[in-house]
Amino acid sequence: MRVFFTFFIACCMVLSASAQPCSTTNGTNCLCPDGGQQCQLLPDLTVARDILLEADLNPEIDGELRVSVATPNIGYGPLEVHASYYFVCGTDTVYSPGGMTTCSDGSFPRQLIQQTVYRKNGDEIISDWRWAGSMTYHPTHGHMHVDDWCRFSLRIPIDGEPNPFNWIVVAEGAKLGFCLMDYGSCEYYNGYCRNADDEILNNTNMPNYGMGGGEYSCGFSQGISAGWTDIYHHYLDGMDIPIGPDVCDGDYYLMIEVDPNNNFAETKDDNNIMVVPFTLTEQNPKPASVISASGDVTLCKGDHYDVSATMGEQFIWNTGDTTAAVSLTQAGEYYVTVITPCEAIASDTLRIQVLDADISETIGDTICTTSGVATLSTTADGDVSWYDAPIGGNLLGIGNTFVTPEINTTTTYYVEQTKLFGGGIQFNEPHNNTFGNGGVNSSQFNGRMIFDAMQPITLKSVKVYVPADGSAGEHLFELYDSEGNVLQDTLVYIGIGESRAELNFEVLPGTNYQLGTAEHPGFWRTNTNVNFPYELEGLVSITGSSYDNPDAGNYYYYYFYDWEIAEPDYLCQSTERTPVTAVVENCVGITQASVAANVAVFPNPSNGIFNLQATLPNSLTTHISISDMTGKIVWQQTINTAGNYTTPINLSAQGAGIYWLQIESNGERYVQKIVRY
Repeated sequence: MRVFFTFFIACCMVLSASAQPCSTTNGTNCLCPDGGQQCQLLPDLTVARDILLEADLNPEIDGELRVSVATPNIGYGPLEVHASYYFVCGTDTVYSPGGMTTCSDGSFPRQLIQQTVYRKNGDEIISDWRWAGSMTYHPTHGHMHVDDWCRFSLRIPIDGEPNPFNWIVVAEGAKLGFCLMDYGSCEYYNGYCRNADDEILNNTNMPNYGMGGGEYSCGFSQGISAGWTDIYHHYLDGMDIPIGPDVCDGDYYLMIEVDPNNNFAETKDDNNIMVVPFTLTEQNPKPASVISASGDVTLCKGDHYDVSATMGEQFIWNTGDTTAAVSLTQAGEYYVTVITPCEAIASDTLRIQVLDADISETIGDTICTTSGVATLSTTADGDVSWYDAPIGGNLLGIGNTFVTPEINTTTTYYVEQTKLFGGGIQFNEPHNNTFGNGGVNSSQFNGRMIFDAMQPITLKSVKVYVPADGSAGEHLFELYDSEGNVLQDTLVYIGIGESRAELNFEVLPGTNYQLGTAEHPGFWRTNTNVNFPYELEGLVSITGSSYDNPDAGNYYYYYFYDWEIAEPDYLCQSTERTPVTAVVENCVGITQASVAANVAVFPNPSNGIFNLQATLPNSLTTHISISDMTGKIVWQQTINTAGNYTTPINLSAQGAGIYWLQIESNGERYVQKIVRY
C-alpha cells in the first residue's frame, strides 16, 4: 500500500485547496475554457516528464526497469469516479446491489465505474455521469484500483516516423491499475504539471485550481482534483517493465500512456503520453555482428549467396530489401541496418565478387558451297566444349576450334566453357620481426600461434628468423586443431637469418587453429608491441598465442611472420551455351577457279602467323590480299610468276576475328576464310 506520509501531505494541503472559490458545489468563480458561463468542466490528464528523468526514481536491474509515474490533472475540473453495483466476471456482467466479493472461479470481479462530469451553469454546478471502465480490488494494496490506468513501454524510434505509437516496442509492462487519489498539488510538486508550451503550472496560473477539494483517496469513490497529481512510485507493485534476455544495453525511449483505452472524458486526449530518452546500462552488451557473413565472398556467375541477419525486428538492406534473409547474385557491396532490441545497428559490409565464365567472343563460318565443313572458333581461355543443342544434346568436340561435320544447310552449334579462376594471394601482418623487442624463446617452452579461418584458405608460407648464433636444419612445421591434434605437417629446411618456410597447409573454416613446430625451433619471437588480432578481412585472423597473459599485459608473438594466404581456386561453368552458326550459302560473284584446289592456309585458326601455299596459274599477274570483315585490306601481295608458291602471312598486329583471303588470277577469284584468335 502507499506509505503513510502521502496521506499526511494530502490532508495538510486540503486546507489550501478547499479555500479555492471554485468547487464542486459553487460555480461562481469557476472559469470555462471559452470564457462563457455554461460549459463542462472536464479534467485533462497528463504524464509528468520530470519524475521520469530522475534516475533514482526509475531504477534498473538486470531483466527489469522500475518506473515512477505521476499523472497530473491540468484541466478545468476534477477527474471523479464512483463504483456502481455492476460487476464483471469474465464475459458476464452481473447487477448486485449487495456487492460481490469474488467470482465463481475465486478471482476478484471488475466493478464498473461511473465518471462524474461537472457542468457550470452560471453560478450553479450541475453533475452528470457517464460509464468509464472498471475498478478491481487489489489484495496487496488492500483497496480498489481503477483498471488500465497506465501503460509503460520501452521503444526504438523509426527514422521518419514521428508517431511513437508506431515505434518498435522492445519491452512493455501490463496495463496497470491505479488507486486514483490526490497525492499532492502541482504547487508542491513543482514542474510535474506542465502545459503544451512546457510552462510550469501551479495555483497562480491554473483556472479552477483545486476544484475537487484535493481530498480524493482510495475507496469506491476516487479521483484527482484540478491542479493535483496522483503518483505511483517504483517500489509499488506493478511499477515495472520486464526486460527480456534479448534486450541489450543502449539508448531507448521510455513511453508512458495514461488512460490508454480512452475510458474517461477529458478536455483533450492528445497529451496523454510522455516519451523520454532512457539508457539501459544493466542488461546485455550490444552484439558484435548482426549478419551471418561479412568480408569477401566469391561466386560463379549464376550462383547465389544467402546471407541473413542473426537478430532484429526490422531490416533495411542497401538493396532495398526488408526481409531478414537475402539471396545475392550480383557483384557489389552489401550491408543492412538492423533494428534490434538493443538499437539500430549497421552491419559489417559483405563484398561479393562474381566470376564470369560465359563465352563472349565466338567466330562463325560461312562456306560458299552446296555442302562441306565449317570451322567455328572462340577466344575463350577455359576448357571448351561444343554441342548440337543449347541444353543437353551431344558433345561434338572440345577445344577452341571446332570443325563441323559435313553440312548442306545453315546450322547452329553451341559452345560452353569450364574455367578455373585462381585465388588471390595476400600477406598478413606483421610482415617482419622489427616491430618489437624479442629473441629466441626459452628452450623449456615451445610456443604456438592461434588463428581463425573465415573461409577455405591455403597457408602457403611464413617467414621465420634464425639468429646468427643459431643453427640451420630441418624443422617439422605442424598445423593443429583447437584441441591440439595434428592436422597436417611438413618438413622444411631453415637456414641462418630470414627464411620463408613453404607449408601449403589446406585450412577449412574454423576457430582456434594452432600453428607450431614439433620441437623447439630456436626461432626468433617478439614480446613487445604485440597487438592482436592480426587480420586479413574475410580470410584469416591471428588472435593470440599459447603464452599470452592478458592480466599481466604480456602478449607474445611466436616465430611465424608475414603469413602468405592463398584464397581458394574457383571452377566455374558458363551459365548458358553460346550459339555459333555455320552458314551455307551460294556466294554470288565468287568463282572458285581451278586454283582453289591447290590453295592451303595453315594453321587456321592461328595466333596471327599463317602460311600460304598455292599453285599459281600460267599468268603474268596474280593478286593476293587479306581483308577484314569491313572490307579493309590488311595484307596484300602481287605475284608475277607461275607454279608452286609459298609465303608467310603475319597478322599479329591485327585483332582477333575473321579475315578473308582472296586470290585473283586470269579473271577468276578464290576466297577463303581465315581466323585470327
